[in-house]
Amino acid sequence: MPRVLLAKMLLGQLVRLKFGATAFAAFVAISAAQTSSAQEGGGLQILGVLKETGSSTSSVGALGFLQRVANEEAQIGGVKFQTGREFVQARVEEDGLYFEPELRVSGYKGQIVQVVIWSNDGWFLGERRVTPPYDNTIWNQLKVFVPWSRLRKATTPFGYTVYAVPLDRRDEYIGRNTVNESHVSMPAITWEGIEFSASGSDFTAKLALRITGHQNEQLEVWGLVRDRFYHDLPARYGGPIKLDVGPARPAYDDTAFGSWEFKVPYSMLAKLPPAEMVILTPALEIDGTIVEGNVHYRFLAAGSIEQVEQATSERIDAVNEQIRSLQRAQDILRQGNGP
Repeated sequence: MPRVLLAKMLLGQLVRLKFGATAFAAFVAISAAQTSSAQEGGGLQILGVLKETGSSTSSVGALGFLQRVANEEAQIGGVKFQTGREFVQARVEEDGLYFEPELRVSGYKGQIVQVVIWSNDGWFLGERRVTPPYDNTIWNQLKVFVPWSRLRKATTPFGYTVYAVPLDRRDEYIGRNTVNESHVSMPAITWEGIEFSASGSDFTAKLALRITGHQNEQLEVWGLVRDRFYHDLPARYGGPIKLDVGPARPAYDDTAFGSWEFKVPYSMLAKLPPAEMVILTPALEIDGTIVEGNVHYRFLAAGSIEQVEQATSERIDAVNEQIRSLQRAQDILRQGNGP
């Protein structure tokens, strides 16, 4: 067994013993995410699709690996779509829609096929993998997740094309369907992740922001730090935490801000167990109402796995020292009660 894996297994058991099942579950989740990131190049699968014109398209994004239950609906051209939230890469979740196009695939029974959706004006929207169960397979409603940050880039009138691409011949498609819609009902506020870092003394994320409306209004940008269930942190852990990032004043009816930096010092989370999972979500305050963003970052209260190991070791040493102090006090009391 590799030493790194063995070390993580031992550390996981220490976390379970010292800090309980919740912290252990968070530790396992982030370890799995990091393993997925390492195996898949940071959670991204690059795929070039060759369209009928023969021109190569741009890179494709990440296939989500965790799906939450969708319980709301949005509309595109009068057609209802389920909304939901999925991982788009390790540590990063996004809100979006589930497209359900019809798709026909001939051949490739029992083989994995990549399904990719592009807007008709050339923007990558989403992807998933499927396995055709028949020689000629028709999906009437093939659910594919599309994050708001990607969908917002497409122009109206809106249309999209879904392609089925074999993994062994990625320069061609084996199925295609084009869907044209008359209108897209977009959210007025969308965030798009640029980069993030969990190293050092804080978790840092940079995001772009696009706002429709609210021209010349004074808005406030916040960073919401919550637990892994999107609940405010309780007071005993230093919550609720709301980072004041700064003011935003849209100059136009449709305004794009290049980059906002959100920084969460790990010292702010020192009351939490080191392996506790927390979530950072950008937000805007408009007329006294907090409007949550569509991008969410998951990270550990102590930072990286190495920092969790160090913080956990320090806590274990502190607990052991307390035990030794109690044992010394008990010995002194026994001596005082002696003959």
